Amino acid sequence: MLQKKEMLQKKIIWFIPYGLLTLTGCNKVMHHAAQPNENKVHAKKISMTNTVINERNTERNTLYGIVFNGGGLVDIKRSLNSGASVYESDTDGWNALHHAVAKDHLEIVAELLDWGADVNALTNNNKTPLHLATENGRQKIVQILLLSKNIQVDITDANAQYHNGMTALCYAVYYGHLDIVKLLIDRGADIHCVIPIRIEGRDSTISLLGWAATRRQWDIAKLLIEVIEKGATDINCMMPVTINGRDSIISLLGWAAYNQQWDLVKLLIERGATDINCMIPITIEGRDSTISLLGMAVTREQWDIAKLLIEKGATDINCMMPITIKGRDSIISLLGWAAYNRQWDIVKLLIERGANINCLMPTKIDERYTDMPLLGWAATRGQWDIAKLLIERGADINFVIPIDGRDSIISLLELSAYNQQWDLAKLLIEKGADINFSITVEIGGRDRTIPLLGVVTCRKQWDIANLLIERGADINCLMPIIRDGKDIDIPLLEFMYES
Repeated sequence: MLQKKEMLQKKIIWFIPYGLLTLTGCNKVMHHAAQPNENKVHAKKISMTNTVINERNTERNTLYGIVFNGGGLVDIKRSLNSGASVYESDTDGWNALHHAVAKDHLEIVAELLDWGADVNALTNNNKTPLHLATENGRQKIVQILLLSKNIQVDITDANAQYHNGMTALCYAVYYGHLDIVKLLIDRGADIHCVIPIRIEGRDSTISLLGWAATRRQWDIAKLLIEVIEKGATDINCMMPVTINGRDSIISLLGWAAYNQQWDLVKLLIERGATDINCMIPITIEGRDSTISLLGMAVTREQWDIAKLLIEKGATDINCMMPITIKGRDSIISLLGWAAYNRQWDIVKLLIERGANINCLMPTKIDERYTDMPLLGWAATRGQWDIAKLLIERGADINFVIPIDGRDSIISLLELSAYNQQWDLAKLLIEKGADINFSITVEIGGRDRTIPLLGVVTCRKQWDIANLLIERGADINCLMPIIRDGKDIDIPLLEFMYES
């Protein structure tokens, strides 16, 4: 019986330069913590079905031991050609393929796969070679592994930290390996997967997209949104985060805005994120506060996003915002801030959506600070269409505009006439603006003062002249003209007749 056993052992033990190589088809062999350059030989008798392992065998002599101890491709090929098993594993369940992946031995990985190594082999804590390659960012190895026809990309491991729920894609997202994420998605990895987490002591889950965002893996988050045609995960997910030292729950959209990831914010809005009225935590003068997403976008001068939010129906269009203008802290409306920054498309959009149009604009005139109605602000900056829209929406027209550099004031109607904005002037007259004023104009090289009716007559704005007469303008005024080289005054009616 002993002789028969020795013969069997001789059949399965081969001598190679590294020592004894055990030929076995078994999946697991007890691991003996051998380290590189360690001379001590560990031996243990292990009983296996249909397999006998010699007591003198050491893990240094196994295929996984050769990989672990730094053997090269030539050594691996020699061992494989000598009959070594690609399935044998150590006490932690790591086989040669696991070790080759962990050590980033690309050629050895390819060789082992050619010899039929199990691409889905699990370690004792359910880690596959793909898990190891992914979490360590081994992109080229991931590519090789994914070429295997029978690879299962959605196997979950048994990592207690994540409650047994991490797929290779989860690891790629967690560690920010964008290119590997792309490879896994292209290979059909489940982007619907959820990651088990704990929130305030309770078990919960988070979507892969939310997971990427909480990790601030913004490029990956954008990628997951962009593959929505493939069924990307919920863009309206809520996420547990820590803001200003406090645990909080915030939407993906709000979290992206909080981190000023404006490309992602825009993408989420365009893809239909619903939480467009979310409030973003901010700090103002050392105090915790909040601001609407729309207000946040405007204060950060993200005008495209602000416009998009308004078009999508953001409701906080009358929000007030803390800002600094010319070194002075101030509070200004969203509409006022857009106007201050000359974002006239947004101003127009806000007015059309019903924003409060009677806001005041901080203005500096002759080194003095004053507040000017938005209507006057728009007019003095030549935004006549905005001014007209404001008047049509009922803005107060009974105010005067201080003139910079001159200790004087001017009415909006006078400003309109001076700039020959006749449509606006007509609208102001129709709305009841005061018409009893005169304008200084240059005639014959000299400044002359004439009433508004005379000005519109000079400009041949007959419909406005008729409107002024209907509204009671004085038709008995005199008009200064030059006749035969002389300055003379003639009655307005005579002037109109000659014109």
